[in-house]
Amino acid sequence: MSSQSVFWTRRKRRLIIPYTVKKLQFVTRDNLPEGPIDHIDLVSDALVHLEKEKGAITWHAVTNDDRRLSMDIPIEVPHHSYSYRHKLVGIYEGIEKIKCPVQNPGAMTAADMDIVLAIQKVVQDNPEITITFQHVKGHANKNKPKSQCTKIEQINIYCDEEAELRVQQNNSPTPYSPLPGAKCMVKVHEAWISSRVDKAAQLIPAAEAQMTFLHEKLKISKDAVQDIDIETIAAARAGHSWTRTARNLKMMNQWLPVGHNWRHHGADNDKCPGCGAPDETFAHLFHCPNAKLRAVCKEAVEHIRKAGTSLKIPATIMWLLLRILKHECQLEEVTPPPEGHLSKIWEAQLQIGFHNFITGWISRSWQRGLRIYESDNPGGQAAQILTLIWDGLCEPIWACQNDINSNNPINPKEILEMANLRDKLRWYKRFRKEVLLT
Repeated sequence: MSSQSVFWTRRKRRLIIPYTVKKLQFVTRDNLPEGPIDHIDLVSDALVHLEKEKGAITWHAVTNDDRRLSMDIPIEVPHHSYSYRHKLVGIYEGIEKIKCPVQNPGAMTAADMDIVLAIQKVVQDNPEITITFQHVKGHANKNKPKSQCTKIEQINIYCDEEAELRVQQNNSPTPYSPLPGAKCMVKVHEAWISSRVDKAAQLIPAAEAQMTFLHEKLKISKDAVQDIDIETIAAARAGHSWTRTARNLKMMNQWLPVGHNWRHHGADNDKCPGCGAPDETFAHLFHCPNAKLRAVCKEAVEHIRKAGTSLKIPATIMWLLLRILKHECQLEEVTPPPEGHLSKIWEAQLQIGFHNFITGWISRSWQRGLRIYESDNPGGQAAQILTLIWDGLCEPIWACQNDINSNNPINPKEILEMANLRDKLRWYKRFRKEVLLT
């Protein structure tokens, strides 16, 4: 395990917190009365903008006579974040701050046990606190006039509006740190993981090796590796047969039987069967001058254009996708898009590599772009984009290369097979007497 990866646990009656961070908090209202308070409603809401990588938590502690303490907290928003979790964090922050009876508008889930444990710790440290759990429907004013909403629902609406305003302020968020009482937390390359801990823990031993492989083999920087959308890759590959998955993995990891790899395994010839260029790679096939391969590339790009339209992928995203494909296939000269959302997708994918993108290493920026351009299903359409490339371009290219290779008298595979047969015959000639006598 690298020094950048941390796995720590809490034993009974022993609390370990690796570091603490002073939170950036804004008090927006504070007119709570002095002295004991019989009852307070604590309401929390959170806003998450994944495409902007910004978010904010707002919580209100309100007495029966509508006096309150309100706070806004700018937050870091990683790619896997979601607003419900941050609402629970707001509840924890409110309890810890006011240390008084609380009515919680949310049900805890197993995926957020670190927050549950943090709240439990505050309660254990303050036995005078009595907590009542209550679910409050979010955005209740969408289905009925605000005047008909309950008191808790109206406070929730205020929280949501104030969180939106706080995000617009562009305040620097507080870096995430583990919550007190958390029994198990995982930190992998500066990223704290609190949900799906078992799955994340299984990946820790292989994380450094995978990073090294992607960096050395595919020339992806270690920063760019963090932007690879593993979930989208898994979704696009979900319906594949075992044979198709194996071929797809070979494409992604540059293990296909092309000249470069045949040479590595002992063949005497590494030339492209289509044009005779030395050191044939899978990337070479996308701009090989062979007439058949050129025709396949052109037909594939046109097929992807039509299929993307029928799948209702936003036209702007399809325009960018086709530019990248034409650039990689050298069908025409293309320039980066002007500054804006499309430029961010272009640059993010360029850091991973355009050829790596075609073989499957897709950036998370595509999902962010799909959200910006009002896709109904950003995650599903990002997976459809990968499927279009695999089925519409990679598979036809590979099939065409195999067809050319099978009709080529200079076949690296046959050369390697003949070399192995030659070695076997030499061994048999040398030891045939011993073999026949036995």
